[in-house]
Amino acid sequence: GPLPPFHRNQFGGSVGGPIVKNKTFFFANVELFRQTRTTTFNDIVPSPNARNGIVSATLNNINPGTTTPVTNCSTYGNPSKFTIPVPGVSDICVATALIPYLAFYPVPTTSQLFSNGDLGKIPKGINTVGSENYYTARIDHTISSKDSLNGSFFIDPATFSQPDVFLTVLNGNTSRQTMVTADETHIFSPSLINSLRIGYSRQHMVQNNFLGCLNALACDTSGSVSSEPGRPAPSLNVTGLSTFAGGAHGLTVNTQVWNSYQLY
Repeated sequence: GPLPPFHRNQFGGSVGGPIVKNKTFFFANVELFRQTRTTTFNDIVPSPNARNGIVSATLNNINPGTTTPVTNCSTYGNPSKFTIPVPGVSDICVATALIPYLAFYPVPTTSQLFSNGDLGKIPKGINTVGSENYYTARIDHTISSKDSLNGSFFIDPATFSQPDVFLTVLNGNTSRQTMVTADETHIFSPSLINSLRIGYSRQHMVQNNFLGCLNALACDTSGSVSSEPGRPAPSLNVTGLSTFAGGAHGLTVNTQVWNSYQLY
């Protein structure tokens, strides 16, 4: 098939010159980065039949090796919590509490089903979008024939966003690096020079930041898919299926801050 789309743009510019003739000079530079990349994932999801409790003989754990329709859910641990989706047709009972969560799983077409008909594989293009802005500047100033001063800084903010494999929520990472330095140089003699430097740098990174819901159900806190009142859907990890990472704020946010001071 065709290659997934990939777009990258890098551009910028610089400028420099004197501020005070023969005394003070400046230089400034900006570099910008933009990227959109599509990565293909395969969602493993339940088939339309499996959603209705109609499964192959190999998956039937109530009447192993058969596809005999169930007439009641009495063989389940707590029958009142199970449902026969299609009476007279369904081979197994389905947990009533699970049914609303099926809305998060895409429905495969007939051509996307596995041979046993229980599961399907849906190719899905995931767009990752990244941007970075790098700004830097420097000033050099000559105080006298024996003293000079310079200072520089840079700021480097970046963002990265990507939806989950079911395209239900959008999460992202952000980072911001900042550094400021100053340097004073004094010439005592042709063989003795002293340089005093002071600086500060900071890195601030946030991972798995929630940016928005692509599926309105992912932001629903009314109770239909909530793990508890007032909270969105939890993550679901079912053997054989792609993992649903949860609704809004489903991922653990990781914030890291690092500060460094220099004087030498």
